[in-house]
Order: sequence, then C-alpha cells, then structure tokens
Amino acid sequence: MSKHRLKQKINSLLDGTPEGDDITILYHNPVTGEVEVLYQSPAAKRLEAEENKEQSNPTEQ
Repeated sequence: MSKHRLKQKINSLLDGTPEGDDITILYHNPVTGEVEVLYQSPAAKRLEAEENKEQSNPTEQ
C-alpha cells in the first residue's frame, strides 16, 4: 500500500476523533530503517512545539 493510500486510510479512521486527542502515527520502513510521521494531530503538534520550546529555553534554578 502506498504512503498516499495509508494517509487517506488514517484520515478516514480518525474522522470524528475528539480534537484534543494527542495522536501521532509513525511509519517505520523495514528496508531503510527510516521513520516518518504519517499523521500528527493538532494537539500532538502543539505539545511537540511546547516541548521543543522548553528544551531550547530551559529555566534557571
């Protein structure tokens, strides 16, 4: 199954999922070992952005 078809299937499966759910779907290519994000919910994207921001600006204690 092509990546495009997988993405279509994922979108149809996730249709109606609550907006606040943190969902990330990864594709692991068994031949190359490459990992690619096929789908990331808006909530997961926000969480990832917040974590990256915290890592780049650690608070001094």
